[in-house]
This record gives sequence, structure tokens and C-alpha cells, in this order.
Amino acid sequence: MASAARVLPPMALLALSIVLQLAAAAVSPPGPSPTFPGDTAALASLKSAVDAATIPSYSCLASWDFARDPCTAFTCGVHCYTPPNSSHQRVAGVSLDPAGYSGTLPAPVFASLPFLDTLSLRGNRFHGSLPAGVALPPSLRILVLSGAVCEADAARELPLRSPAERAEADEGGRCHGEPGG
Repeated sequence: MASAARVLPPMALLALSIVLQLAAAAVSPPGPSPTFPGDTAALASLKSAVDAATIPSYSCLASWDFARDPCTAFTCGVHCYTPPNSSHQRVAGVSLDPAGYSGTLPAPVFASLPFLDTLSLRGNRFHGSLPAGVALPPSLRILVLSGAVCEADAARELPLRSPAERAEADEGGRCHGEPGG
């Protein structure tokens, strides 16, 4: 006599499917690497250097919520990559939207982002200057200050390091810079 095949009720199949999916998720490789903690701290310092009254609720900077991981959750203003043999993503680009942010030029923050390749402060208002001895990361290749209004002609003090680098500024702002200048 042939054995009768047992058919599982639909709810049992659903429960089994959920258990199998949870088990597979538990042994799957992790998702994107979290942002390096020092880079997260630098981004938080950058945001805190901006006068909160100049951060419109619709702006990119307003969306930065540090309860979430910057490289995996921020939808604007931050570009990241994972260096070879690293378990963390690193901040490679910071591009503030031209929302008219105002605050102190946070040069030490940028110096603490060793993989920073691109920095854009276009259309914002920062004041102050680089303290003596503070250098931007050697990886910085593109600095955009177009439309930025800065006191102390800070761009002249920004040390860009190679002929391939680009500094953009316009005559309407008080920030002016040339590569190497």
C-alpha cells in the first residue's frame, strides 16, 4: 500500500517560509560596511558648525540624522567608498547643497577626513580661517567654493597639492583660490 502524501496547511507553509528566511538572513554576509566612527564624528561636527537657524527644514543638511549610518542612510551630501581590506566605509566627498548655510569654517573637521577627495561649500556662508598648521587631507583634489561668501579669504589658505586639482570660485564671493595658491 502506497504511503499517502501529507499536505501542509497554508498557514504552516507560511510559517515555515518565514523561519527559513530568518535563518538565511542570520547566516548571510553582512550588508554594506558601516561608516568609520571618526568620519561619522567629523560629519556631525560639520553639521554642528553650521548655525541651526540657517538650516532650512527641506535642505540636505537637515536630513542628516546621526542615529543612522551616514554612508548607508544619508541620501545627499556625502559620498563614501570602502577601501581595500577595510571593514568600514570612508567619506570621500562632502557636497553641501547651496542652501545659504552659515557658520564657522570647520577646517579641522575636513582635516580629520583622510579620504576626502571632493569638498563643495558652494552657495553657503562660512566665516573664519584655517588655523596655522591645519592642513586639509592630501587626498583632496576638488574644492568648490563658487558663490560661497567667506571672511578672511580662507580659500587662499587651503593647501591644494597637485596640478590635477581644481578650485572653483567666482568673483561674487569673497572666497578665491587657485590650485596651489
